Amino acid sequence: MIDASKLSPRNGFSEGLAAEVAPEAGLQVSDYKESVVRRYVSLNGTEIESRLGGSTYQVTRKYDGELAVIFFDGTQSFTINTGGRVRTGLAVHDAVTAQLVKAGVGEAIIPAELYVVEDAGRTRVFDVASALANDPSRLRLAPFEIISIDGVEHRPMSYTETHALLSGWFSGEVAPVQMKAVESRAQIAQLYQEWVTEGGAEGLVVRTDLPTVYKVKPVYTLDVAVIGYSENPDEASQVRSLLVALIASDGRYQPVGHVGSGLNDESRTQFHTLLSNAEVPSSYIETDANHVAFHLVRPEIVIEIKVNDVLFESLSGPVSNPLLEFDGQSWSRTGTGAGISIIHPVLVGIRQDKAVNPTDVRLAQIEEYFAWPVPPVITSDAAPASTLLRREVYTKGAGGKIMVQKFLAWATNKADRGYAEYVVAYVNFSSGRKDPLSTEVRISASSDQALAMFDALVADKVKSGWQQVGAEA
Repeated sequence: MIDASKLSPRNGFSEGLAAEVAPEAGLQVSDYKESVVRRYVSLNGTEIESRLGGSTYQVTRKYDGELAVIFFDGTQSFTINTGGRVRTGLAVHDAVTAQLVKAGVGEAIIPAELYVVEDAGRTRVFDVASALANDPSRLRLAPFEIISIDGVEHRPMSYTETHALLSGWFSGEVAPVQMKAVESRAQIAQLYQEWVTEGGAEGLVVRTDLPTVYKVKPVYTLDVAVIGYSENPDEASQVRSLLVALIASDGRYQPVGHVGSGLNDESRTQFHTLLSNAEVPSSYIETDANHVAFHLVRPEIVIEIKVNDVLFESLSGPVSNPLLEFDGQSWSRTGTGAGISIIHPVLVGIRQDKAVNPTDVRLAQIEEYFAWPVPPVITSDAAPASTLLRREVYTKGAGGKIMVQKFLAWATNKADRGYAEYVVAYVNFSSGRKDPLSTEVRISASSDQALAMFDALVADKVKSGWQQVGAEA
């Protein structure tokens, strides 16, 4: 089930990548994550009465930790997070194994939250990273769902059945999420007041007699500058998402996220009209969730967004954002700064009363809601040069038209600065098209995967009639 030879020792436990250690289990986690995304609807605390559906409710406390899917094969346990990181050998893994063996369970796949004991108020997801590095004994697992038992998919009549099973199996350092069955939205609002507003919980998860599962969390608003857009592949006159930034204390821009939620057909078209006329060159490249490169634009538009949360640290350490400068003509990257990651951004609207300046779109807006756990130190040291891995160029001529296809793969050597580790780019030029130049950019954390994507692109794009004119490997 797991290839232990490919695990690396850490602080009293072992760790590796699912693609190398347990590829089948890794795919199951990816599938689960996709199914969860389709079922979940995010609300803020003020929308409980107006937007929450259903007639019966099972409310669980939301822990601010890391999603970790438990895999148990009868003799051992390990977890995989949504980033594909496998861990085993923690005290909580031993506890899972002992308790499931005692319960007579042969095999199980159980989604859980990996979190830190709340000794003094609310803990946050980055406390998990700190505990893994310094004191893994502080970690706890809170199972909240069951995917399968003994190889059979778990199909409960209600969530109450699932929670009862989990409560029968687990206790102590591996204990199910706190759950309470209620009969009205007013009771949910009361729980929100007790657990979230007063108790410091991250939020609530509400399951109903409907297929939808609701996440209820506080909401925060930010004014941000729009610095780029990606296009809707199904409608060229619409944007897919907006690249947004805040201005740091030294005047440089920090990209902090992509905003696609809250846009309708009308606003997607409106933004495309505004932004396509403001496009400027950029030596900095960033891609959206679908690996489509953003078009960078003049920073002229301020939008208000609402976010469910802001993260300062990830499991790999403090969040770092690229630092960009706009000289009036083009964008360039000039450093890296400690920054933030915004969670579930949703467009509220354009702020006609705001301008892109160090006051209206300041990074320090964050301080209205949170204290910086890491001072926003700014660096500007020169970045190492990228390393070219592959380059192939093909040409074709027909009817006086010139067509060129270029394929590139390179290692950025700048992963510690917020760049993707590996980039694959495809450039297509045809003198006979209305838009003669088109590009595709894909990213990867693996050189093998990047080269595989390179080969797949060549195989897909290069057909009969094309002549190779250049190659480097």
